[in-house]
Amino acid sequence: MFLFATPQWAGIPASIQLYDVAQGQELAPWQQGEKFTIHAASRNGRFLAAQGMDRRLRLWNSESGTLLGTTPDPVNEGLNSTALLTVAEDGSRVAWVELAPTEYVGKALEFHLWSPSTGRRVHWPATAVETVQFSLVFSPDGTLLASSGVRNRWFNVVVWDVTSEPPVALTSRAGSPAYSLDFSPDSKRLACGFWNSEIQIYEARTGKPLGAPLQGHSQSVTKLAFFPDGRTLASAAFDRTIRLWDVNKGVRLATLPSLEGTANRLIVEPQGRWMAASVPGQAARIWRLDDAPDPRRAAMIWSEEGEPAARRGDFTQAREAARKSTELAPDVGMAWSALAAIAVHEGDLETFRKVRRDVLARFSDKPYLEPAALAAVLCTVLPATPDELDTGLRLAERLAAEGLGSGFIFQNYARVALVLGEYRRGHYAQALEQANQYLTTSDAGALRFSGLCATLTVAMSQHQLHNQAEARRALAQAREKMAVEDGGNRFRWHLRMLDQALLREAETLIDGKPTASR
Repeated sequence: MFLFATPQWAGIPASIQLYDVAQGQELAPWQQGEKFTIHAASRNGRFLAAQGMDRRLRLWNSESGTLLGTTPDPVNEGLNSTALLTVAEDGSRVAWVELAPTEYVGKALEFHLWSPSTGRRVHWPATAVETVQFSLVFSPDGTLLASSGVRNRWFNVVVWDVTSEPPVALTSRAGSPAYSLDFSPDSKRLACGFWNSEIQIYEARTGKPLGAPLQGHSQSVTKLAFFPDGRTLASAAFDRTIRLWDVNKGVRLATLPSLEGTANRLIVEPQGRWMAASVPGQAARIWRLDDAPDPRRAAMIWSEEGEPAARRGDFTQAREAARKSTELAPDVGMAWSALAAIAVHEGDLETFRKVRRDVLARFSDKPYLEPAALAAVLCTVLPATPDELDTGLRLAERLAAEGLGSGFIFQNYARVALVLGEYRRGHYAQALEQANQYLTTSDAGALRFSGLCATLTVAMSQHQLHNQAEARRALAQAREKMAVEDGGNRFRWHLRMLDQALLREAETLIDGKPTASR
């Protein structure tokens, strides 16, 4: 039995609701519904710490209900709040951050480390002044404690060696606020989820960044949870989504359907078969991963088998890999995009149109952001029927209106689909205006696919408006961008194929024929 306790907002007395994740069942409230101001469970679910109405902390074995220890003195007396609380995986230590009782919120925070078996309690200052803490987490082996907060006006992540007394800071880094932290199962890596929506993996003891940031969320990352394989990472954010990542390859594997709020706890069962998330005031969401479609394997089939085959020109193998991916996880948009791109590259417009119809039928009324944005793009990057164009643009309008941030890749897909949609409808002046606006307000260097689409829309719209010099200038810019991307191999093959199809259309329109095949 793997127990999951849904947390409440700190300082608000409430009962603790437990779930048996493996059975998907809601259990009786903890301790007959006694009220607690805050609580936290170990990552394996075996231990539960909570602050009662007497302001003392208690630690229980959550499976047997056995009380393992109580702090002799109240915690955070007079404030009725504990800023952060975390429990070591073996239950040997409980750590928290509390405010000095003579100060107001945001001042004079201290770390506390308590051993329930011995009653030993150690505390040390977080910093002298103006400190706020966001996250606190033990490493699985219990030797490290990671904290994130504000130190002397800088946002810091600190890793402490808690085998020393007092604990020693091994590494510290300053940067964007880190709202969430989690250690890998071997305790060697630390994942940080930042206010700027990125996730970065570091060596835990040195602070060395490992790879590029993981990008895909549109708002601040609130919770992280490593899978037992140490390779897969789950993340939750203020955008109300949960995403799965392969941290070794630095790629996103899947996006789960949107939650009804922002998750304030996210945990993966030790065998990796279950994942649970909680939103304050709502029942826990539980996913059974071993029976669900396998988005991780689907993504790996394409990235490890399909894309390399496509790059070396073996489109038979690439097509088979993409097909297998759609069978394993039908909601992973990457594989559908690959099927469409292969058809475009081979000039098989009948197959492309079939893929487009399948994507529209499958995703036009579902909340999966990636395939919905893909459907909108497929309806505009090449000419579509009026009905398909209308459906795609309705999808694009929905995504573009969700306020996900200008840097959010799928929203930018939707925005450039709207730009192309104006062109497909024959509204050339509007298409030109919107494309120029998009290029001046978006980071076209980072958004390569959509930036190229917008530049080509400028070229074709200028031609239709009889501004041939401007059309050729924009076409030349697009060719230069494509040459840079082709040479640097900077973005995925299937997106580049769609851009190249649009480039051929623009070249045929403006020059009378496309350049040599790419």
